[in-house]
Amino acid sequence: MYALPGLALVFIPQPFYDWLADFPPFNRHYMGDAGVFSFAIGVGLIWAARRPFAHTGIIGIAALAAILHVFNHLYDDVIIGHETVRHMLLNTLPLIVLALALMVVWRRNSKHSG
Repeated sequence: MYALPGLALVFIPQPFYDWLADFPPFNRHYMGDAGVFSFAIGVGLIWAARRPFAHTGIIGIAALAAILHVFNHLYDDVIIGHETVRHMLLNTLPLIVLALALMVVWRRNSKHSG
């Protein structure tokens, strides 16, 4: 969920912005920055998927990043008023599901790993 969007942010930032990340103004540099960090989290999760009990820290960091990402979206949706049904369904809701899933996996693995 992080590696492919990360690559899209780096290599096709304008279409990514047009399709999903329509928070003006477009800034190619910051899109690329977000992309490389997202890609790194995605690679970490791919690595951790091989032996999740041995990589609880990686999963925990990804869960924290997902939770903070959700809060950032909720801030824009609720406080700034950027919310639209399209944005909630395509962006915020899937991010909430991802954050919850990562938290569940992290919690389950941390109980079993020590």
